[in-house]
Amino acid sequence: FGFVGSGFHGLQSQPKRTDLPTVARTLRQALLESGAIAASNMEPLSRTKWCLASRTDKGVHAIGAAASFRMETLPEQLEEQDGRLALRAAEVARINGFLPPEVRVFGAARVRGGFDARLCASSREYEYLLPLSALGGASEAEARARVLEFDRVLSSFQGSHRFHNFGSGLRTAVSDMELYEAGGESWPLGLASGDGDKKGSVAKAFRAVLKSRVERTLTVCGEPYVLVRISGLSFVLHQIRHMIGTALAVTHGVLPPDAVELALATSLHVCASPLAPGCGLLLNRIFWYEIGTATEETAYAPWQLADMEAFKREAIYPHIHGLYQGEGSELARFLQMI
Repeated sequence: FGFVGSGFHGLQSQPKRTDLPTVARTLRQALLESGAIAASNMEPLSRTKWCLASRTDKGVHAIGAAASFRMETLPEQLEEQDGRLALRAAEVARINGFLPPEVRVFGAARVRGGFDARLCASSREYEYLLPLSALGGASEAEARARVLEFDRVLSSFQGSHRFHNFGSGLRTAVSDMELYEAGGESWPLGLASGDGDKKGSVAKAFRAVLKSRVERTLTVCGEPYVLVRISGLSFVLHQIRHMIGTALAVTHGVLPPDAVELALATSLHVCASPLAPGCGLLLNRIFWYEIGTATEETAYAPWQLADMEAFKREAIYPHIHGLYQGEGSELARFLQMI
């Protein structure tokens, strides 16, 4: 399923704040009304073994979100697709009739009994849509150079690294007595060992980034944009937004380029990763690769992929474009801040 994240307080339901609208609550209500979840199994979530494959923050969008659960179906609602039972397109459309326009189901298929959408996920792929103007550059040639620099910084995140400097809540505040200058530059450093790392955040923050590059440039609502694609096995909190923010800071010349390599390689605290706005972030795909059989556990039908791309192109991209407009936008404030 996919959704435009604005107006929702994230994907996952918040039991302690039932007044806050979430994508999961909206989706489950539609599944209840369509008969896909029986009223007697609506609560607690364990009755249907409901499990979301990922989490998204408030304001973040998706076309490749997924959930695994025990679903009520009738034989006439199912058909065989590539050797497995799946919901017919007409049934998917019927469920969408119970959903608001900003949330869309693209399909469902039967999986093995022990399948868990989150634990069995092998990798996740995100996109970040950014106006070309956000990179700066007074001329077309300078703008192209800025794109190349932005891409170069993003590529330095590829591989397995410590990402404690690029995740929210993983760095502790340091006092003026613990600040150091490194190499003549002026970004602050503080030791992340001892009392400053009580929860072992440095050791727990190793992550593998499979891809972090500028995918292409494109036009949205008549304006030029840069599309970034980032994929990995898993991510720490706000990691991708910190990566985008850091790449923007380097591209604008307000952060030394070698700060990125240092922040990835050291256990020190390197305060060099401003948090980019969440409104440009999009969960694009989740993959479930089974090592034992060397196959993907679940696959999308061609018509589902076409629907996903159409929803992204017609609903999500124009919506993100609208959020970026005006001097008071979140992106404009971010660029002014860095």
